[in-house]
Amino acid sequence: MDYNFTADEIFEVAIRIEANGAGFYRKAAAIQSEESNRTFLEQLAGMEDHHQLTFEKMRTALKSNEKQATVFDPNQETAQYLAVMADTHSG
Repeated sequence: MDYNFTADEIFEVAIRIEANGAGFYRKAAAIQSEESNRTFLEQLAGMEDHHQLTFEKMRTALKSNEKQATVFDPNQETAQYLAVMADTHSG
């Protein structure tokens, strides 16, 4: 199967991966008993937040032709595939 993702779709995945990563680090921080571990994990979450904002800015700068689908996908299978990929990469 050949996948032809748009730049918009790639940014959508990147944004989702960063959000998932930040959530993962925050959950891990919440269960730490040592303050230094909590602080470190919160710093990692903050880095993921920064990455997410960077990707969001890049995504908004896309031209309309970079957002248009390049393949026929009436059932939105590409979007579903990308969502699964993003949600299985949490950090």
